[in-house]
Amino acid sequence: MSIPLDKIYSYFKTNEFPTQQQFEDSWSSFWHKGESIPTNKIIGLDNLLQNKTDKNIFETHISNPDSHANYLAKKDASNLSNENVQSWKTKLGVGSLPPNIATVDAYDEFGNISEFGNVYTRVQSNDMFMSYGDYTDNNGNILAEKIEALGLTTLIEVVEATISEFAEHSGAYVFEDNDFIAIPVNKDNYSLYMFKGGEKTDKSNYLPTGISNVTIGMVEGLQSSLNGKVDKPAADGKFYIKRQSGVTTTELLADETLKSVVNRGNYTPKSIKFGEETDPYYFGINKTNFNLYITKKDPDTDPATGIVNVGIGFQSLDNLTSGNYNSVVGSYSGSKISTGSRNAFLGNQVGAVTTTGSDNVFVGTKTGFKNTDGAYNTFIGSNAGVELTRGTDNTFIGSGAGINHGKGTSGLWGNNTFIGAGTATTTHAMGTYGDGNVVIGGTRL
Repeated sequence: MSIPLDKIYSYFKTNEFPTQQQFEDSWSSFWHKGESIPTNKIIGLDNLLQNKTDKNIFETHISNPDSHANYLAKKDASNLSNENVQSWKTKLGVGSLPPNIATVDAYDEFGNISEFGNVYTRVQSNDMFMSYGDYTDNNGNILAEKIEALGLTTLIEVVEATISEFAEHSGAYVFEDNDFIAIPVNKDNYSLYMFKGGEKTDKSNYLPTGISNVTIGMVEGLQSSLNGKVDKPAADGKFYIKRQSGVTTTELLADETLKSVVNRGNYTPKSIKFGEETDPYYFGINKTNFNLYITKKDPDTDPATGIVNVGIGFQSLDNLTSGNYNSVVGSYSGSKISTGSRNAFLGNQVGAVTTTGSDNVFVGTKTGFKNTDGAYNTFIGSNAGVELTRGTDNTFIGSGAGINHGKGTSGLWGNNTFIGAGTATTTHAMGTYGDGNVVIGGTRL
């Protein structure tokens, strides 16, 4: 039962109270999700399905090799008639080969060769191709008067003195069957051999022409051809071709060194790797952050974002991240610097554990060794300020100056000035401590 929508709407107007029957009639006008909708209730579905092919029938049609045998060729051509075959040959140009090409063809019912192709007889073949006996003497040597008729134009000049030597070194030359090989007799004369084909290292495959003492001038065009070639190097080594003042020569290529590369005004776009192959050092500059290294770190793969840093020495600036403008020279020096900037370290193990400290100048062996985040310190001298960890604005000058300052304390002391070897090491159990001290005069430990 289907009730028009406008009537259903009237049941549910404001202040209206639908009856039980009206309620049932309203819901009966719609399809419930639990009910199946007949195909004939969907407008146009039956007609649409009538235009579809049955799946099973279609798959059977596809798998049947004879489905289109009347107008499509099978892969094995089993359904082609003789007429079909000739049509394909005509379309593809089969049977229209040049007249000097020999082909094997079928015979017709009268025993005659068909119109397609032309098989040559033995007599015809002998007439068309040169006979070995017509061009050589009784010893197998090529007759000089037949050379021009052979149409051989490639002449290979070699440096080997015998055909046996040439055969051994034949891999160094480029030549083909029927090419001439000119073996030098002396400076100006040659003996000619023809390569008949086969294994080039077998000397028996080179036929003597019977022509010897041939000069360059006797062979038309040879001098012009030779002018376009360079002499083969007589010694082993690496060579390059040099062209200067119109003359082409081969020159020995010396083993390259860094000096020879630089002297030629060359540069390397990548870092130089040296030392052991499995554990190398690198020398180079990163083209993105402009950090220069001579250390174990490969500049080309440096992940640091800090710029314009210089690290020279084993593990120098090994942990650099965003620190800028640091100059560190010495093994293990500045090896822990991460974000610290503008530090200048010179010496072995100088500022070895400095991480975030900035604007420090440390010179000497183990100078400022334990400094971590101290800043604006100037320590000059071996072991100067070696125990101070976090002090700022200190100036220690002299070997061992302030050597114990900050030892066992917070290490935050600042604004101290110690000048002299071993300065400020004896006035307290830990040496002079605190801020703002000035001590001049050394007491070496």
